[in-house]
Amino acid sequence: MNWTRTRHVPWLAVGVFIAFNAGCAEKSRRVSTHTESNPPMAAPKDKPMKAVPITTVERYAGQILVTGPVIGAPVGRVIRDQAGYDALVATIPKFRVQMKQPAPPNKDPLLKKPKIDFTRHMLVVALRRNMYYGPKITRVLLARGRELIVDILYESPERIHGLASRADVGRYEAVVVPRTDEKPIFRVEKRVRAPD
Repeated sequence: MNWTRTRHVPWLAVGVFIAFNAGCAEKSRRVSTHTESNPPMAAPKDKPMKAVPITTVERYAGQILVTGPVIGAPVGRVIRDQAGYDALVATIPKFRVQMKQPAPPNKDPLLKKPKIDFTRHMLVVALRRNMYYGPKITRVLLARGRELIVDILYESPERIHGLASRADVGRYEAVVVPRTDEKPIFRVEKRVRAPD
């Protein structure tokens, strides 16, 4: 057997291995350079768009009669038809709810049922189960063309003294806005303000 010839076979294999790996590394570098030169991909069509504020046409606020449990009570609703509008007005007391009697007639303008064209507008209502401190609709936004976001503020004074109140009386605020058919999402912020 010729040992001289077989002694060089391992070194030959190592040389082939190194040359093969170097070629692969060079190929990898070429591929990544090519990828970087590709034009950027187009943005997906369902990419979230910025929420757009909706203009308020009219605003109403006052007392409302509420029923059902306190926990899990709805904080708002969107009314898009006359039947829903009539049901809302039916929950507004005809006389002011107060301790001093006889109570005066309620001057809430919604009791007169001002006309709302539900083909063009809708009523966004915020509710609060509190007889003295009502909700405030701070913004109505149309987001991504799929959601109607209603921001509601529940503001209360820093120190609240014990006040007698009826459990079935709360307060509402309603705004008339241009009609949309998106699903409403109500976001409530609670804030304590310094005493007056």
